[in-house]
Amino acid sequence: MKKLLLLFTVALTFVYTNTNAQSCTPSLPNDGIHSHIVPDTIVNLPHAMVGVPYSTDIQFYVGTDTAVTTPINCNMHVVSYDLISITGIPTGFTYVTNPSNGVFLGGTSACMNAYHTTGPLPGSEGTYPLVVNVTAHLTCNSFPISQNVAFNGYKIVIDPAGTVGVSNNAADKFELGQNIPNPSSDVTRISFTSTMAERMDFNIYNSLGQIVFKKSIDADRGSNEEFINTSSFADGIYIYTLRNSTTMLTKRMVISKK
Repeated sequence: MKKLLLLFTVALTFVYTNTNAQSCTPSLPNDGIHSHIVPDTIVNLPHAMVGVPYSTDIQFYVGTDTAVTTPINCNMHVVSYDLISITGIPTGFTYVTNPSNGVFLGGTSACMNAYHTTGPLPGSEGTYPLVVNVTAHLTCNSFPISQNVAFNGYKIVIDPAGTVGVSNNAADKFELGQNIPNPSSDVTRISFTSTMAERMDFNIYNSLGQIVFKKSIDADRGSNEEFINTSSFADGIYIYTLRNSTTMLTKRMVISKK
């Protein structure tokens, strides 16, 4: 059972906004038996900053099946992941979940909002490793199994007040970032900055100039992030564009599932 860490492969989408949100709405589509995690522990959580309210929506979809190496031939099915606690959270930070009981059923989307309503206090600067403690409820060939699992790797970093580039203070330009990862085979993250809160049009075009994905985005002033599931795209080169009320920005992405 050493590979039980694979059981909690869920899609997590972290979106930093400068609000005092204390709720969230699940938004990831049903992806059947498959699960995803975005961002991974390399990209990690957005930074917090002293004196700036913090809110991060964590979106995830729990797949119904998982691959586990066991001494016997076992068809493992995910019943639920029950959130027990998150340890290591800095003082003043807390979280809420949807569903509110923290029970995330296999085959459903759910979310969590982690927040600090007033912003971290001076003297709290630093890195805070987080440990997510869950109970995994599974079935192995219809036989029920429950096991407590602790997940490491995520962290909250609190930067000093006035740090450039970690919050929505850097809002003097309309800029579009390169998607990460690139090439992409699954879910990719696209960041951009906006000089104001406004609705924007986001499109992805294939090599023939055909629109394969489009979305209207309600952008916040400052830093924004969007997560796009590219798993249904054919391998190749694509162009993505972001248009505000006056300007259109363009970047290229590569899809490769090899």
